[in-house]
Amino acid sequence: MSMKWAGRHSVLAVVFATYLVCFMDRMVIASVLPAIVAEFSLDSLQAGMVLSAFFVGYSAMQIPGGILADRYGPRRVIACSLVVWSVCIAGTGLVNSLGMLLVMRLLFGAGEGVFPAAASKSLVLWFPAHELGRANGIKLAATQIGPAIAPPFAAFMILMFGWRGAFMALLLPGLLLLPFVLRYIKEPPASSSSEVVGEPAKIARATAALEVFRSRQLLWCAVVLFLSLSANWTILSWLPTYLIKVHGFTLSKMGIYAAIPALGGTVGYYLGGFISDRYFSGRRVVPISMGLAASAVFTFMAAESATGEMAVAFLTLTLCSLCVALSGLFTLPLLVVPKRLAGTALGVANTAGQCAGLLSPLAVGWLLSSTSDNYQVVLLALVGLLATGAAAAWLIRECDSEPGAFPGRAPNVNS
Repeated sequence: MSMKWAGRHSVLAVVFATYLVCFMDRMVIASVLPAIVAEFSLDSLQAGMVLSAFFVGYSAMQIPGGILADRYGPRRVIACSLVVWSVCIAGTGLVNSLGMLLVMRLLFGAGEGVFPAAASKSLVLWFPAHELGRANGIKLAATQIGPAIAPPFAAFMILMFGWRGAFMALLLPGLLLLPFVLRYIKEPPASSSSEVVGEPAKIARATAALEVFRSRQLLWCAVVLFLSLSANWTILSWLPTYLIKVHGFTLSKMGIYAAIPALGGTVGYYLGGFISDRYFSGRRVVPISMGLAASAVFTFMAAESATGEMAVAFLTLTLCSLCVALSGLFTLPLLVVPKRLAGTALGVANTAGQCAGLLSPLAVGWLLSSTSDNYQVVLLALVGLLATGAAAAWLIRECDSEPGAFPGRAPNVNS
């Protein structure tokens, strides 16, 4: 096994583990939310504010995170992010008012917000373009495994220690990961083969974000990410409450069933990366659009389901199909710009995606308040978003051929 192979897969393993903890920490709130609502006497709109507060900080830090990763390298950014978000998630267990909870969620979101672009930058530095989709798919699978672990973990912790204990216990995983981040997330050796996408991360100008905005293809990626992640975050954030309120699931039963759709998403992310690299390199829009169309159909079937178990089955298929599309959508920003701007590009695209996380809980909270908690209306609204995303995806081209955009860049090469 070559040092280069071992190096890149060690980086991938640490990034995967860090993403898993990141999303587990993030999604515990969905399972804890009913207990928080009861303690603070919140209505549906206030509950939506709690979910959205995280995304205020998270979306605001996407572009700064990308610029920092391009300028200083991913290792420092990931390490700092891990420490900040771990402290903030533990601190969430100490709040005693809605205002304090909102502030802590905002700070927690800001801590996590610089992480995604830095994680993507680390893969761009180590993996060749023809393997980047698969590496990205494996990394993104952790974004579903974390949410799958969160409901049973939260249910157990609430039963044993209360909802505050669930948050405080999450300090430990982040601190345990920190030494591995510092050891393995590093620059590739200068002697690496030219096929490896690597260069010292010392570049990033203050105008990097403005330069990235010159790519209309990247902006279309951002639009489709917004539509796709609006559905993704709505399902992951509201599913535990939906199962308890609409289908009468107990806390322990919810902890099991709410984990299942996220596991479908795990499969979808890996399949999306593999299929795109193997069969659709240069035409990733095909699995993106097909995945979004299929997820719209499955969401409609979930809305029409008579039982909670049937709804969970269809939502599992929804997230599997949706994540096939998202795997391509999170890879394309790394391919339509020069690699020196990869962190900034992912930050720009992900800002739009995470604005979906900010707005969708508020929109869902408003819909539920306006319709006497009619979750079928919410699911049907998601059908419309996903169908629109499937159509909009055809406007993306993997090769950014616009005159003057990124001069000297070869088409379809992560140059």
